[in-house]
Amino acid sequence: MQRLVVTLSLALLLSSSVGDAAKIVVVPLFGKSHVFVMDFLSGELIRRGHEVKILVEKANVLPNMKTPVDIYTIPEPFDEYEVSVKILRENKFIEGMNKFLKLQNDHCNGLLNNSRIMKAYLDYDLVISDRMFMCNTLFAQAIGKQNVLYSTGGFGLSRGVLGNPYPLSYVPQMSTTFTPEMNLLQRCINVLVYLIGEIVYRVMFDPMTENLMRKFNISTHLSGADLDNTPSLVLLPVDFALEYPRPVLPNVKIVGPLTPRPASPLPSDLEKFVNESPQVVLVSFGTILDGLSDEKIAILLEAFNKLPYKILWKSKNVDLKTGKNVKIVKWFPQNDLLGHNNVVAFVTHCGHNSMYEAAYHGVPVIGMPVFGDQPDNLQQLLRRGVAVGLNTGNLTVDGVINAIKTVVTDDRYSQKMKELSIAIKSRPRTPLQTAADWIDYVLISNGAKHLRHPSKIWLLLVYLQVIYVKIDNEQQENCKTEGSMITLTIALLFLSSSVGDAAKIVVAPMYGKSHVLAFDLLSEELIRRGHEVTMVVEKVNILPNMKTPVDIYTVSKPLDEHEISVKYLRENKLIEGFNELMKLQFDHCHDLINHSLTMKTYLDYDLVISDRMFLCNILFAQAIGKPNVIYSTGGFGHTRGLLGNPHPLSYVPLIGTAFTPDMNLLQRCINVLAYFGFEFIARFKLDPMLEKLCCKFNISTQLSIKDLDYTPSLVLLPVDFALEYPRPVLPNVKVIGPLTPRPASPLPSDLEKFVNESPQVVIVSFGTVIDDLSDGKIAILVEAFNKLPYKILWKSKNVDLKTGKNVKIVKWFPQNDLLGHNNVVAFITHCGHNSMYEAAYHGVPVIGMPVFGDQPDHLQQLLRRGVAVGLNTGNLTVDGVINAIKTVVTDDRYSRKMKELSVVIKSRPRTPLQTAADWIDYVLISNEVNKFYDDLVRTPNAICFSNTNITWK
Repeated sequence: MQRLVVTLSLALLLSSSVGDAAKIVVVPLFGKSHVFVMDFLSGELIRRGHEVKILVEKANVLPNMKTPVDIYTIPEPFDEYEVSVKILRENKFIEGMNKFLKLQNDHCNGLLNNSRIMKAYLDYDLVISDRMFMCNTLFAQAIGKQNVLYSTGGFGLSRGVLGNPYPLSYVPQMSTTFTPEMNLLQRCINVLVYLIGEIVYRVMFDPMTENLMRKFNISTHLSGADLDNTPSLVLLPVDFALEYPRPVLPNVKIVGPLTPRPASPLPSDLEKFVNESPQVVLVSFGTILDGLSDEKIAILLEAFNKLPYKILWKSKNVDLKTGKNVKIVKWFPQNDLLGHNNVVAFVTHCGHNSMYEAAYHGVPVIGMPVFGDQPDNLQQLLRRGVAVGLNTGNLTVDGVINAIKTVVTDDRYSQKMKELSIAIKSRPRTPLQTAADWIDYVLISNGAKHLRHPSKIWLLLVYLQVIYVKIDNEQQENCKTEGSMITLTIALLFLSSSVGDAAKIVVAPMYGKSHVLAFDLLSEELIRRGHEVTMVVEKVNILPNMKTPVDIYTVSKPLDEHEISVKYLRENKLIEGFNELMKLQFDHCHDLINHSLTMKTYLDYDLVISDRMFLCNILFAQAIGKPNVIYSTGGFGHTRGLLGNPHPLSYVPLIGTAFTPDMNLLQRCINVLAYFGFEFIARFKLDPMLEKLCCKFNISTQLSIKDLDYTPSLVLLPVDFALEYPRPVLPNVKVIGPLTPRPASPLPSDLEKFVNESPQVVIVSFGTVIDDLSDGKIAILVEAFNKLPYKILWKSKNVDLKTGKNVKIVKWFPQNDLLGHNNVVAFITHCGHNSMYEAAYHGVPVIGMPVFGDQPDHLQQLLRRGVAVGLNTGNLTVDGVINAIKTVVTDDRYSRKMKELSVVIKSRPRTPLQTAADWIDYVLISNEVNKFYDDLVRTPNAICFSNTNITWK
């Protein structure tokens, strides 16, 4: 069996075009920490078969480098200690920065002026350069090669690159130490800091860059600012477990921090020292910031000598007189020490690498930031309760002692840092692998030009919310004048940009009230933003109190949810029920297109938003010739093949398999077979129906049905990786979060009265399509419910069933609002998409009774996280139901874990509705969004990526 799978997989690989090994030149910033990171990344590329060289100034060559180096020289090499003395000892910050900029210019000059080097790399394929190095784009432009930027400082140093958005309303500028929850005044300051930064950048950096461009005749038709838009890709070594959430363009990739990794064995002298005490505190201020003033060193030394812990301090001042508990060394392996069990705290300047290495290993921090992004990094740690900060400008012995003791003795710091560590380590692929994947992608796609965006469109988005925050601010009256001034300033800025008007949008959900509900919620947000929205809906699916204007079309045979559910459940005729569903799909699509073309209502509309689960999701937009945003009500499970989005079968289970990412070899083989099974159904069942409609209405007949999958502008996925298995997504597939979960509204009086009669209420619902269980299953549930000591509120059409006093059956209830009630302690559900996320959002543990489709997968996701118990619908017993419910209600672990999950899902910086509307606005603003992809994503290479791990597990 295994040999057969290997043979088949190899055959598939041979049928695909596999890229050759590439020649890559890496250009880090001077400074050993930068060279170290680039050497680390290069090692992974070399492991993949690429030929890699690092260009490095002689003084910065590291011992035991994994990558071959090409050395260049400059008249005055970089002296990290000299710069740190200027900044810290002599407090000459501006002089230190000027020295740093001069070194930047000298190193770039020395590199570009080296004729041997400039000729040596003309036949290379790719440049990887350091965003912090002034020469990062110049070198690539000089040799005419594609360039991948690696931003060693994360987001803070990537502003402006590739036009990446920087929403000042909730993304703080570097060194402001603001959090996303800025008030009006802070937002105004944030805008001013941004503008000042732009001025400084244009006045100081651009002239230096342009002088070098003229001197070496490099892309002289471009300005210094234009160079920011030349890289193919930017790799950001950050993790949203720490970083403030923010939007990123498709060619800005979040890869995760590269330097944190499992600890290696320590040198014997350090191993001996840290094993002498169960509580060791590490101290390091990086490389550039090692030159603290004598006064600060004396304060730290006195404090360290008084502490009851071992102190291991990395410093050039090795001759200082210390107590027996303090050891000073010129260098230590910081990552490996942080991974030692006896290290309980880390005194650091909060540099990027130090912050992430501490978080990765779960070591809480005492932060002493100085400049740049260090104060912001500390603020991120403080916000998550994993650090204590020290004011470097006002350092005292008692302050240092108290800070360290607080972090060491208060378990909350280490506990929260360990939780953060788990989050950072939970990536499906390591940061090194992810970074190398994207570098490979640039090589394969000849620079990933299809990921580019016009950068100027973001000017509106950068400033917009600063205007509107005035409306919601509690101090609106007090800030009226300041708000008006900001509005006036921004209005003047807008005069230089093209700003789009409100759009006309038509929304086409699948029939079925749960689908209409999700689309009505989304439409309401779009209407609130000023858009004109109309929903085309079949008459029987109109909901009471809809917020969206509707355009009603009729079908010869409307959807009868009861009839479909009977076919599925009562009569157990799955194939017949599926065929009936497909016929309904065809009828609804036929009559919708016929209605829209006959009425010609939507020919002047700007955009279609359609439901992925509706057969007509692409055809309707094609029929009226409008851009299309697809909303996938079923999440990832129903997007297979759409826009070429990858589905790696080695670790992403197919819908209906109920596998987890940790599939064994047999499961992976079954997963591949299931994939081909779905492909067979799609090609021989669905495609003929679509082709028939295309021919009848003359819709895009020049395209194949497969080609139609590549026509949408964007796909919105209402999932959250708090529950969803991690997986790759292409740039125009946006994970926005579940739309239907929201804060609970007041309940109807009869339901409020019922749920308030008991502190433990269990609600029961099997959705709309799956509402009709067989009589035998209903009898089992009724008997079980009657025996339970809890109140049971059951949504069912069978309202006449004889039940005990503890059970109430209603035809309908507001599920989301009930799940948000404090007395609801468990939820019996079929594990539909909306039900799963609403339960998770409100922290209510689940008893799952899945039937078909993605429901078994949803239950598996909940089981994997310890927030549910499953029931086998095909083998239901009274005792099984009773035990499952009692287990969930009485075992606190279920509710505790579900509440933790709830916190994660609610922690989004913008709600799913806002995020979805943001991306819809973006499609309307940018005509380029539908140009993300070229034919590359349609090649069979996806099969190679999907099956490789099956062969070599």
